[in-house]
Amino acid sequence: MTGSLRRRMLVWTIGAMLVLLGVFSAVLYGGIRYALIRQFDESLLVTARLFCAGVEIDSETAAPEIEAGVAEAYETPGASDCYGLYRGDGSVVSESSNAAGLARFARVVGRKAVNEGEAAKKRSAGKNAAAGDPQNGRAETAKRPPAEGPVFEEWTAADGRAMRIAVLRFTVRRETGDSRRGGPVVTEKLILVMARDATGLHRELGVLGALLWGLSGATAAVAVGAGAVVVRRGLAPLETVAGEIARIDPDDLGARVASAGMPNELRVVTEQLNALLGRLEEAFARERRFTADAAHELRTPLAGIRAAIEVALTRPRDVGAYRAVLGECLGILTRMQSLVAGLLMLARLDAGQTGLDADDVRPVEMVEASRDRMMDRLSGKGVVFECEAPPQIVCRANRQMLTMILGNVLDNAAEYVNEGGSIHVAVRTAGRSVEIEVANTGSRLTDEQVSHVFERFWRADAARGDTENHAGLGLSLVKKAVEAMGGSVSASTRGGGVFAVILVLPTQ
Repeated sequence: MTGSLRRRMLVWTIGAMLVLLGVFSAVLYGGIRYALIRQFDESLLVTARLFCAGVEIDSETAAPEIEAGVAEAYETPGASDCYGLYRGDGSVVSESSNAAGLARFARVVGRKAVNEGEAAKKRSAGKNAAAGDPQNGRAETAKRPPAEGPVFEEWTAADGRAMRIAVLRFTVRRETGDSRRGGPVVTEKLILVMARDATGLHRELGVLGALLWGLSGATAAVAVGAGAVVVRRGLAPLETVAGEIARIDPDDLGARVASAGMPNELRVVTEQLNALLGRLEEAFARERRFTADAAHELRTPLAGIRAAIEVALTRPRDVGAYRAVLGECLGILTRMQSLVAGLLMLARLDAGQTGLDADDVRPVEMVEASRDRMMDRLSGKGVVFECEAPPQIVCRANRQMLTMILGNVLDNAAEYVNEGGSIHVAVRTAGRSVEIEVANTGSRLTDEQVSHVFERFWRADAARGDTENHAGLGLSLVKKAVEAMGGSVSASTRGGGVFAVILVLPTQ
């Protein structure tokens, strides 16, 4: 099931539909069954109460008796209902001929009544005395008090018929003597067990159950077919997207997946996929440019070395001429070695292969370490160097990497500062970070050009003067190295031809 999304969706969809259908059928059947049984019981209860109304106490024998015509209806040929009239101890007062077995229900209810009566006497002893009762001289004249607590049960008759019974506990009372003088009242608690044939009720419930479950089975079969169609049509757009992705040529990353007409959920996926393809296209284009630029940058010094050697070999020369050619080749090789080292460092930073152990470093020490070397390069140009770096400011960085970063940034500033200009270094805290700003005058970069300064091999030759000795990797290395230490870097240009690089490093 885990290998196919269609099969998984079909199984879960059909499973959920079957569960809901089963729950609905069970609830519906239960509700209808409850209503039918309740209606049946209410009718049985009405009959039982009418029967109770026909029970009275004989004035001569003080024994309960049933009025004429009430019990005869249960003895007619073909009568399916039956009754049993009992005392609280289960002894028979009157039974129909087919009432064998009903007495046990009377005995159960009788025992329960005795237990409840004992508890009720204790609770109501004081209330009866306050309200008055026959023992205090007040006569009660109610002839037919209401029946007490009907109980309904299922019963199987001796002939195997399913019966529904109602057990009703009631009190029969009769006044004796002169009621105006407060004559005594004779009472007796009886239990009526009334049974009615429920074969028709159970037959109706059986038909209802068969109908509901039959319809549920047919509905489930239809749901399986409908679910298969719905799932297939619902997954059709996914197959379309998969087909379009399969048709994309690996050499043509400019292709995109059409999102028109797709469902909203898939439209989001296709848009994100197209955005990913766009990023991949941009990344591959950048790598192609990088490869081409690296080849060009390496080809140029190699061509210079070859030209110098070929010229030297055109005719015999003295030792001084050969030394000059070797010196020129050594200079070219030194620049090429620096370029290769920069490319290797960028590759390692890109791959995350450079382990960086962070220490507490004072940026002012790194700046001072690079200052003398930079000022030697600027000798004779009248450049002013200013440094605002409080010695107490500390950041978390790799000491060797930060030395390389500041060296590249200061070399970049020294390369492009104008004669008589200035280089300004400022170190300051910014929340939980340290900012190192290196700014130089003499810049002619525009805002648009500044946005490219961290790209590899990017050079604005016309705006930034002579770049013969620079391959355009310095600031790229700076950006990658700073980000590898958890910081960030940005560049900006300000009025007066000031170009600034801002390094942000963490303090923890």
